[in-house]
Amino acid sequence: MFLFLRISTLKGFEDFFMTFYDYSKTWKEIYDSPEPHKKHLPKDIADKFNSFHRLLILRTLRPDKLIPAVVDFITEQIGKKFIEPPPFDLAQTYVDSTSLTPLIFILSPGSDPFASLNSFAELKKKTINAISLG
Repeated sequence: MFLFLRISTLKGFEDFFMTFYDYSKTWKEIYDSPEPHKKHLPKDIADKFNSFHRLLILRTLRPDKLIPAVVDFITEQIGKKFIEPPPFDLAQTYVDSTSLTPLIFILSPGSDPFASLNSFAELKKKTINAISLG
C-alpha cells in the first residue's frame, strides 16, 4: 500500500491511486497475469503514461516482473543488441591475456568452454592448467 501512495506523489501520477478503485477489475487482471508487463493499462489512463511510466507502475504492482519489463523496455528504446551478450571470442581474449592477467572462466550451469579452450590450446601449441575450485 505504501508504494501506491508513494507513486501518487510523483508528477503525472497524482490521481493514480484512485484508478485502482475505478478500474479494480482491470488492475486485478494485470496483477494476476503471468506477464503483467505485456498487459494493457486501463483505457482512460493508458495514453497518459509512456513506457518508462509503465515500469514505475509495474514496480509498484508486481516488482517480481520488473526484470522482464526492463528487458522489453531496453529492446523497445535502444534495440535488442543491448540485451544480448556478445559472442565469446576466445582468440581475442587470449590476445588480451598475459602471465599477469590469466584467463579465468567462471562457469554457470549448462556452460562448458573446456572443449573449445582445449582445441584452441592445441592450435596454439600451449598446455592448459585447469584448476577446479569446487
